[in-house]
Amino acid sequence: MPWWCAGGGDEFVVVVSTEGFVEAGAVTLLRASFARLQTVVRFGDTDIDVRCSGGAAVWPSDSRDFHEVLQLADLALYKAKSRGKSRLQFYDTDILNERHKVLALRERLRAALRDGELSLYWQPQVDVEHGYVPSAEALIRWTDRETGRIVPPSEFIPAAEASDLIIEIDNFVIEEAVRTAAKWATVWQYPPIAAVNVSAMHFQRREFVGQIRDILRRHNLSPDQLELEITEGVILGNNTEVTRNLKGLEALGVHIALDDFGTGYSNIAYLSQLKPDRLKIDQTFIASLSGSCQMESLVSAIIGIGKAINCEVVAEGVETVDQLEQVQNLGCTLVQGYHFAKPMPDEAFQTWRDDNYPDAVASVKHLRRLGNRLASAMGDAGRVRDRDVP
Repeated sequence: MPWWCAGGGDEFVVVVSTEGFVEAGAVTLLRASFARLQTVVRFGDTDIDVRCSGGAAVWPSDSRDFHEVLQLADLALYKAKSRGKSRLQFYDTDILNERHKVLALRERLRAALRDGELSLYWQPQVDVEHGYVPSAEALIRWTDRETGRIVPPSEFIPAAEASDLIIEIDNFVIEEAVRTAAKWATVWQYPPIAAVNVSAMHFQRREFVGQIRDILRRHNLSPDQLELEITEGVILGNNTEVTRNLKGLEALGVHIALDDFGTGYSNIAYLSQLKPDRLKIDQTFIASLSGSCQMESLVSAIIGIGKAINCEVVAEGVETVDQLEQVQNLGCTLVQGYHFAKPMPDEAFQTWRDDNYPDAVASVKHLRRLGNRLASAMGDAGRVRDRDVP
């Protein structure tokens, strides 16, 4: 007979006796029990869709130690969550091997952070209508000293996000980006805004706004020269701490961009309250534009949302002339992608910017763009937000 034991938070332990069953029969029983947990609960006039993820391990075949069996089931649970919602995952040795690899990678990453192996590359965001670079996105790179290989973020960020290490990496990126942006302010009359991705975990920390304020003061950088990029998932839960931090950053004068827009499930009403400075169209939409009327309609709708809430829209992943023409025809003139430049170290970025969009041209374009936006804002019930102007 099963024994149910409530666990901490939103996790529960279920111990099922296999006595009288062959192991395959016990597995079938567990799968059937798990399926029954996926249900709809009626609460008043509301239907609540209940979903869960599960991890399972078998005693004694997986381990003869009961406490270790629980740990193996927990590993299987995290594997199930990483693969998506409403999954049941049974433990196997590959999961443990993968866990060991993640832990080893995390330790190597800590050492890389400590030994200065991490650096920032910059990818320009180009205003193709006015012909200048209003901003550049900071992208972290890890140069492994042992192999000389540049490790892409897709290989190490997931391991960092599963621990507090992502906070340390965020701190490094923000500090380095602000330091670099402050240097740009001494080189160029109209320097680009530094755009930085920040993890969801950081936005949930009470001291986040104060930390940003301290870093800006330490490097003597104006808040309107920094943009923090967040994903839709950060704002979906309407977390009190997240909301407080977003309002605090707005009051500070820091720009906010909503990254990978269209891939989540944004509440449009909440989006209008958040009032981000930018929406970034996910590059998967841009890659699928060619020959797809449906995708064109979706991208056009996102651009329309941006205009409706008075914020800029950035098309990510523009790699070809055709894609550039398509997004321009749809009304998006702020673009980022390999068509213009791949991410590059700061010195290379400065050279690229001077060669392609020199400061003298940028100043003229900047003033013209400023005048256009002020005129547009004056005609929109006088809604002028200084922080919208880079």
